[in-house]
Order: sequence, then structure tokens, then C-alpha cells
Amino acid sequence: MHALLYCVAMKKIIAKICILIAGAIAFGAGAAQNDDTKSVAARIAASQQIDKYLPMILQKSSADGIEGVKRGAMASIESNTALSDGQRMRAKEIVDQLAPQMATDLDALHRRIDVNALIPEMIETVYPKYFTQAEMLSLAEFFESTAFHKAAKNAVSFSKQNLETLLTPQEKKVLMNFYSSPLGQKQRNPQIAQESLTYLKGRIAPMLDVLVTPYRDQLMKELQSIK
Repeated sequence: MHALLYCVAMKKIIAKICILIAGAIAFGAGAAQNDDTKSVAARIAASQQIDKYLPMILQKSSADGIEGVKRGAMASIESNTALSDGQRMRAKEIVDQLAPQMATDLDALHRRIDVNALIPEMIETVYPKYFTQAEMLSLAEFFESTAFHKAAKNAVSFSKQNLETLLTPQEKKVLMNFYSSPLGQKQRNPQIAQESLTYLKGRIAPMLDVLVTPYRDQLMKELQSIK
């Protein structure tokens, strides 16, 4: 199952934050090919129920993202030998002061991103590189199954014991047949997840630059006046 994968802060921690929200997207398929590919990509994306999980993902990504920004900024300040002691102390104070507004801006950025358009676009762009049209259709059908949704919903608390009680014999068979199949094994290719992550980071990074630049400029301006 794939969650989102798009959370951000500064470029240096984009990868970490995106993994948090992608929580894990293991989907993607290369450049839109035709209407059929677009339709199947939309089905795969819809099966992830992004709307259902997005509020929780946004809340966690914004909180973790801003903390990541603060940690990264503090580490950079501490290791910057060009700063005087006064500048270093003031820089840390400024980062603390700006953090709440940065958190608000980061949350607003997340909410402006049209995830329901971005995820199908990613799948459409990455998947055809790894799957045939027929394989993508089979993936969509599996991800839409009751067995998959039941397993995904309870994944966090699942053990072999409660899987036995939560799934019907037919649902167990559906999961077993898929994950033991050549397509099920192929779908777990880590390269797919990595390329999907790279695609998302590439789309989101420019937005992050726009968000971070005013804060960076303000920090530099303040430091220039301190010896």
C-alpha cells in the first residue's frame, strides 16, 4: 500500500520527509501513453483512498517537516565557521521565532498541492516503464479488492494471528495468490518506489524554494547587521 510521499521542508531533508508521507508510494509508471493508461492510473490512485488519509498525513508531515527544518538550520548554524558567536546566537533565535509561521506556511503549501491530480500523474509517468497495460489493469483490480483494503487498513496492528480472524478464506487466498505471483513480486521492486519518490520531489522542490526563500533572505539580512 502506498500513502503519499510528498512532505517537505528544506531541500536537504526533502527525501526524509517525502518518505514519511509517501509514507510509501510504490506506484508510478512512465509518461502518459494513452487514454487507457490514464484511466488505469486514475483507478490505481483512487484505490489508495488518499482523501481519507490526507488530513492525518498533512498534520504529521507539517509537524515533522518544520522540526526537520529547525534541526537542519540549527546544525548548519552551529557548523558555520564564518559566523561570529553573536551571529550564531542571533541566528538560532531567529529560527525559533520564525518556526511557527514557517509551520503555518508549510501546512498551507501541503493543502495547495492537488494530490488527487499529482498521484495519478506520477503513476502515469512511472508505471509504464515497469508494467504492461494488462499488468497495470491487474494491479488496479487487486488494489480495489476488499482483501487488499482490509489488509491495508489494519496493517499497523496486523499479526499472522489476527490476519487469520480478520480475513475470510477467500480474502486470504486473494492476497496469497497476488503476492506470490510474478506480478506481485514485480510490484515490490524498490526501484519503482525510488523513482516515484524522485518524481514527487522534483515536482514539490520548486514550491519549497518559493516558501523557504523569504525566510532565508530575512535571516541573512539580520545577520549582516551583527558582528
